[in-house]
Amino acid sequence: MKNLTIILLFICGSAIAQQQGQVFKKFPQSPTERVFDNGTIEVTKSVYGLTFKDNSIPKAYKNAVKLFFKDNLNSIYEPMKNYKLKVAKKHGYIWVESVRTVRLKN
Repeated sequence: MKNLTIILLFICGSAIAQQQGQVFKKFPQSPTERVFDNGTIEVTKSVYGLTFKDNSIPKAYKNAVKLFFKDNLNSIYEPMKNYKLKVAKKHGYIWVESVRTVRLKN
């Protein structure tokens, strides 16, 4: 019974690991997971522009996603579609889908 309680608490904790307004999880799901390599941003791309699912994401990440779509205008990213983009923070830059976009300010 004690083990079941611990497992349920872990599952509940991992479900709320990424809260509103955050790009990255607060806690890793495994001991070796690097939290700043596994962020996600959900975006709806339409004819009128980008709409973020979570509008309280920091401005730097929004600008990085906008720049990513601007640079990849004629690639596989079509309008009128929902995207779940992988975001990472490495070497002082924001990487969207493994493409370096914006330098973070210190």
